[in-house]
Amino acid sequence: MKFTREILGWLRSGNWGWGFDYTLHLIYLLPVAIRAKTIVELGTGRGTSLTALAAACEVTGGKIITVDIEKCEKVREKFKNCPYVVFVQEDSVSFAKKYSGDPVDFLLCDSNHRRKHVLNELHYWSKHLSSRGVIAVHDTQRPNPENPSEFILNDPYYACLEFSREKGYKFIHIPIKYGLGVLVK
Repeated sequence: MKFTREILGWLRSGNWGWGFDYTLHLIYLLPVAIRAKTIVELGTGRGTSLTALAAACEVTGGKIITVDIEKCEKVREKFKNCPYVVFVQEDSVSFAKKYSGDPVDFLLCDSNHRRKHVLNELHYWSKHLSSRGVIAVHDTQRPNPENPSEFILNDPYYACLEFSREKGYKFIHIPIKYGLGVLVK
């Protein structure tokens, strides 16, 4: 329960580098709530979300496939003894096209934030979702530089909106700090 202890410490203090915005709470709780067995994370980055997802897997007994175009060596080192985390160094859309693993219960999109790329991720990865699959898209908004108490909707938000209209998914935008979009069938 190494990652559960780490994430609980972060959740209590709100100290994970983004400021206190509840995003990490949701990234941990959503896969726990649906008892996700297969989680795919698009955009490993510094491993912050991966830590929350690993803690969720300690509860659900699931596994994580984390995909990034970069090697993410420091993150790989942190998780080297974690048998339920698999690293894939590849473009997320290219990997989706050839993915043949288990149906995905929880998908976290947090890689390239351009609208077209996010839409491609949603289109290609939604084909691999289980019947109870949930998609979360990070960074759907950003603080307004002219008025930090206001937020501006980002490309990932508009990609979620477009995808939901095209495919009939329910789209819930959670307006916390950098925003989190949630898509469900």
